[in-house]
Amino acid sequence: MSRQERETVVRTTDSPDGPVVTRNTVVDERVNAREPITWEEMRMLLLRGPTVKDRTWRPTVGGLLSILAGSWNLLLGLGAVIGGSLFPSLTPNFGGVSGGISATGIAAGIFFIVIGLISIIGGIYALARRGWPMALAGSIVALFPSPLILPFIMGIFSLIFNVLGHREFWAKAKGEIM
Repeated sequence: MSRQERETVVRTTDSPDGPVVTRNTVVDERVNAREPITWEEMRMLLLRGPTVKDRTWRPTVGGLLSILAGSWNLLLGLGAVIGGSLFPSLTPNFGGVSGGISATGIAAGIFFIVIGLISIIGGIYALARRGWPMALAGSIVALFPSPLILPFIMGIFSLIFNVLGHREFWAKAKGEIM
């Protein structure tokens, strides 16, 4: 059943000239009706549900915030990897065990690089309004705590906006919006 079929109800009324068939929307008809609602009208109202006709700003802002948070984490990770691998002499020497600290920095840097890449890819999916699970994963990964508070705050808002705009992802997959 198409959306137009769900929104309309066919009514046949008897008049002196013969039966008259009218097609009115359920909402328009219910505003002017003086009789109780029928089961068929109630079913049509419930099946119709909310629709998404246009693109809103929510997934766009959520995707941009996810990309920004991912970029911060990516830069942080690259800095930790480069700092740990190219400049081991700058790491403190605790009783002759300086290599462990640079290895920890490299491992943390790789972790932040992976988090940043997933968040950036999820943000790109959110901007395109395709792949709701990947856009959601990018927003969730942007929530991972980093030494900087700004990417975490961006991740919170990215998750909120992507969740509020999730219907647009499904509407785009069905071809209802561009």
